Amino acid sequence: MPIREKRSGLLIIPLTIILSLMLAIMPLPGWAVYFQPQWPLLFVIYWCLALPHRIGMIVAWTVGLVYDVMIGGNHFLGQYALSMALILYIVLHIHKRMRISPLFQQAITIFVLILLYRLLVFFFESLTGNVQRDLNYWLLSPASSLIMWPWIFIFLRSIRRRFGIQ
Repeated sequence: MPIREKRSGLLIIPLTIILSLMLAIMPLPGWAVYFQPQWPLLFVIYWCLALPHRIGMIVAWTVGLVYDVMIGGNHFLGQYALSMALILYIVLHIHKRMRISPLFQQAITIFVLILLYRLLVFFFESLTGNVQRDLNYWLLSPASSLIMWPWIFIFLRSIRRRFGIQ
């Protein structure tokens, strides 16, 4: 592999995470807001599964903190960072089992992890008094994340293989 291609591979992980953050703040019509997958968390989970020795809780915390700052609002600074880091902690403990599972079973695990992530965010929001959540909050985003997981997995795996990221 040429050195130039190997060097460009070092930038791929941050670029894909930036892409996920851009997707997360992309404006959507009112009816579609609940359907938006948890892009940053899904991308970080993929990279953690693929490269657990390189992507860990510090990356999750950093991405979550950037996401906190990007969305603003009246919430605790760091609530998304802490929630994302806790989810990634779980992923790091089950990554060997997840990696050998078929994509459908991985997607089910992702659904449960996104529900747990939403529960953690809900807990932090309840501390500030922002607890106006309905059934759509709990089901639609985790369901769309479940549906998007195989596509994200295939997309990021092809990028990882193309650039030889190990």
